[in-house]
Amino acid sequence: MRRHSRALVVCGFICLAIPALGYAGDPLPGPQDPLPSRLPLLDESALEKFGGSLQSQSTGPVLDEEYPPGTLIPLETKNLRYFSYFARIQRSINQSYYYPKEGASELQNGLVSISFEINRDGSLGKLKVIGSSRKEILDKAAVTILQNAAPFSQIPSRINHAPLKVVTNILFIPSQEAVQRQQGLDLFSIPLD
Repeated sequence: MRRHSRALVVCGFICLAIPALGYAGDPLPGPQDPLPSRLPLLDESALEKFGGSLQSQSTGPVLDEEYPPGTLIPLETKNLRYFSYFARIQRSINQSYYYPKEGASELQNGLVSISFEINRDGSLGKLKVIGSSRKEILDKAAVTILQNAAPFSQIPSRINHAPLKVVTNILFIPSQEAVQRQQGLDLFSIPLD
């Protein structure tokens, strides 16, 4: 009788857990996404459909408001009207990024602020270094990176003015490999411990 009563306790515990999983005869539920569905960032129709209703706090600006023509727009803007287009531009810049060899030999680092214009067809307009790294090699590399990244895709129809005036920063930091070579260290002789 004792054995039987223990089995009931175990069975009772298992029976309590079973309703959460379903009964043996019921099919198991499929995996469910615990997060609510999200709109894709690069979907223009979603921006047009929901852009007017998206606002920050009542004291903040509308997130889909168009910048006035001639405004210098940061490439990192969170404004929905520009966000997906600027993300594509940033991707092009990242793909053309390089660190100049001349700067690596002297372990130069710096930040270059650069402004540029994008014409309606995506071609690169005026380009200007507005914040120098104080190292000519790095300033020239920043200009070359932007020139190599262009042409960009054409400006989407949701943006009514062109050319777009954009500002961004390009950071140059020598690689760990360059630092080790400068210090005369053999990359394969460095102990791992």
